[in-house]
Amino acid sequence: MPYVWRALIGYAEALGIGKGSCGDVLISLMGIYCVVGMKRLVFRLSYAEGILKGEKKSTIRLRSNYSVGEIVEIYLGSARVGRAIIKRIEKKRLSEIDDQDARIDGFRDRTELLKELNRIYGKKILSKNPEVYIIHFELL
Repeated sequence: MPYVWRALIGYAEALGIGKGSCGDVLISLMGIYCVVGMKRLVFRLSYAEGILKGEKKSTIRLRSNYSVGEIVEIYLGSARVGRAIIKRIEKKRLSEIDDQDARIDGFRDRTELLKELNRIYGKKILSKNPEVYIIHFELL
C-alpha cells in the first residue's frame, strides 16, 4: 500500500473513523468518509448506460431519506456497480419540473421524463401534482 494511503488511513483512524467505529472507510480525493449502513440508490437496468457514462446525474423520487454529502451504493437491478455521493437534493412540485431537470436526469425533455414517471408511479399519483425530490449524485 502506498505511503500516502497508509497515512490517510492512519489519519482517519486517529479521528475515530475506521472499522469497528463506523463500518468501512471510504477515502477519495474529495475527503474521508465514514460509511455506516450504507443506503442504496436502485435503478432499472435500462438506465445503466446513462449512469455509467455520467449522463444521468440525478433521479426523481417521491420520497427521500438521503442527505447531502452522504455516500450511497448504486445498484442497477440487483447488481451493485459502485458508490456515489449525494451532491444536492431539491424539493419541487411535479409541475415545476422543467427541461433542464429532465436532461440532468438523462431524458431529452420534460415530456419524455413525465412519460417515464407515469410508467413508474402511475397517473393516479402524479395527477395530484405531488412534491418530488430531485436527488443529484456523482459516481465515485
